[in-house]
Amino acid sequence: MRQQAQYQPGTKRGEAPTYRQLEVIRFIWDRTCSGEVPTIREICVGVGVNSTNAVQSRLRGCMRHGLIEQANGKSRSIRLTEVGRRALGIELKRCKLCGSQVAA
Repeated sequence: MRQQAQYQPGTKRGEAPTYRQLEVIRFIWDRTCSGEVPTIREICVGVGVNSTNAVQSRLRGCMRHGLIEQANGKSRSIRLTEVGRRALGIELKRCKLCGSQVAA
């Protein structure tokens, strides 16, 4: 008897993200740097998509690639992971004055 392959979350880790996924995480990064996390509708407007479902699909793809994290059931909880920042070419360094992390 043959075993069925089961879907494993995160199986796309290590693969290159698509252009549209990079577009979404770039928008998220730009908004979070200004101090606010965008909503799904704000991401729609920011990347020029009319459908919230299309953005949700891209966000799920970003999560499978390990580019972003989101707390379950929490709005405005999307944040880039270290993998996501590296995909955008962003490096964080410690500020010598205050000790917080800042984009280099």
